Amino acid sequence: MIDTHTTTLPRDHRWVVVDVETSGLRPNAHRVLSVAALVLSEDGTVEREFSTLVNPDCDPGPVHVHNLTRERLAGAPRFEDISRDLAEVLDGGTLVAHNATFDYGFLDAEFRRAGTSLPVQKRLCTMALSRRLELDVPNFRLSTLAQHWQVQQLQEHDAYDDARVLSEVFVHSAALADSLQLPLPVVNCRGRKAVYPDSVPRVACDWQNPGRLADAGLVQGMKVVISGSTTTPRLTLAARMTDAGLDVMNQVSRQTSVLVCNDPLVQTGKVRKAMALNARSSTNRNSIGCSPRCGPVSRRSRPSSTWCRNPSRTSKHRSSSSSPPRRPRLRPRHGRWPGGSRNCGRDAACCCSAARTSTGY
Repeated sequence: MIDTHTTTLPRDHRWVVVDVETSGLRPNAHRVLSVAALVLSEDGTVEREFSTLVNPDCDPGPVHVHNLTRERLAGAPRFEDISRDLAEVLDGGTLVAHNATFDYGFLDAEFRRAGTSLPVQKRLCTMALSRRLELDVPNFRLSTLAQHWQVQQLQEHDAYDDARVLSEVFVHSAALADSLQLPLPVVNCRGRKAVYPDSVPRVACDWQNPGRLADAGLVQGMKVVISGSTTTPRLTLAARMTDAGLDVMNQVSRQTSVLVCNDPLVQTGKVRKAMALNARSSTNRNSIGCSPRCGPVSRRSRPSSTWCRNPSRTSKHRSSSSSPPRRPRLRPRHGRWPGGSRNCGRDAACCCSAARTSTGY
């Protein structure tokens, strides 16, 4: 265990650990309900702190997660009332948060609503730092990292307690990074704001949805949703999936067969919704990522007209059978997988190489 009593944080930054609780996942539509900011000294101790509930006078959203009801928020100040005090704490600091894009995005939106700007130019994501350190943990949730670093967590999803826990996790992680001579993943906030990716045009699929992803692998007709950034442009990736017989959607729903993403630990709105749907399906999955099992398969006949969605194919694919045909497995284009391997090699987020999420029904 790293001895934090001898830890010295990099002096070229003023570290401010931040956590927010919100009414939802989208900064442009949802609001901050609680915020905490802890300024760290060079030895990692807290030298200044700020914490308050915020009353946005709106639906508080997932009360079962943050326990912030309308009654609890009724007497709290509005964000514009606390924006000046919070800005003093944040001014000139490097924002440290767990999934920093999320916290930064919400604070930036709230400051804009208050008629001012967020006085933060740099930020550090402790989730990215933990991945860089290659910690031996099953996932990078804050509770998991707290257990790994033996930090006591008193009240999960409480802004102040999460910020306190995160400050200790950050001090431990920064000390380990220093011992390994690894740079901290500090990024400039300018030009790195989250933007919504291109919406995928809806293309009718000739195949019925066979259900969620199973061990057998991808099947034509499966409803696929892409989440997060991708090396290959999203529209190009979606077109390849459509050509392969998959039904590419823009939103996660109970009908979604698989969610495709580069890193399921990056908590996008679609990943969180997929996790919620999976939990309600009572499956045995403990995480949203699972290993791909795609490979070359033999060609099978297309569905009969009874089960084909495209009426123009009725005469060509008419069948006397009254039962639905077996769904063909997704097969490689031109008779082989590109590169001659199970991994198509096209993109880290491709349906053949990305982590997958089954949402269940």
